[in-house]
Amino acid sequence: MRFGIVLLAVVIAIAEFGCFSAAELHSVAAGEKSAKGSVFAPVSISKSEAVVYFFRPKQFSGKAAQIFMSIPEEANNCYALSDNGYHAHIANPGNLTVLAAIYRKQKNFSMNLKPGDKRFVKVSFGTWGSPDFAEVPESMALEMIGECMKISACK
Repeated sequence: MRFGIVLLAVVIAIAEFGCFSAAELHSVAAGEKSAKGSVFAPVSISKSEAVVYFFRPKQFSGKAAQIFMSIPEEANNCYALSDNGYHAHIANPGNLTVLAAIYRKQKNFSMNLKPGDKRFVKVSFGTWGSPDFAEVPESMALEMIGECMKISACK
């Protein structure tokens, strides 16, 4: 059953985003987590840039499924945000829009960034299994993101 759900999520993500290599499809279908790097560490930005940390703290509910995110401004713009993962997005000031998908449910999230901004956005399963975004104050976010592992973009 779990394999079927994961496979369905992968097929839908391919249809929606079209950004997975054969090796990534095999690892997701085999039940492996997305490629993760080190435990959370803040990134350095210039005074003219902003950074947004998209994170998904470890939780029991929905941990087997991945939330697929797309940031259209990036060259490698697809992320499989697994349970206990995060992505640091460095951006130019202005409007930033992100698309998240869980199975066939999608949701957009937009925010206006200013130079030097450091923002934290919790990504989770919302009502009826749709993706949900919540901007979180830095002090609260640092408690939740501390053990999250960095994820890499789809190749």
